[in-house]
Amino acid sequence: MPETRDHVNFDVHYDDCYPQALMRDFRAAGFRKVQMRLTWACPDYFTAFYPLFLVYALYEQIVRGLGVRRLASYMMVKATR
Repeated sequence: MPETRDHVNFDVHYDDCYPQALMRDFRAAGFRKVQMRLTWACPDYFTAFYPLFLVYALYEQIVRGLGVRRLASYMMVKATR
């Protein structure tokens, strides 16, 4: 999203950004209890073009219904050492 450019003061790298890899990386870093919540909703990206928004909403419902964790839009991780 272009309006978010320069809001983060560090370089962002998207490596291992899927649930299984994040769990592996957190555990390898010494976290013993790792909990993850997933969501497939990402509506703001397509609100400017409503037909695409509808297509994406259908896609979200399908991958959520199938439980395809690797296609989640957002992940919240709670980790305890």
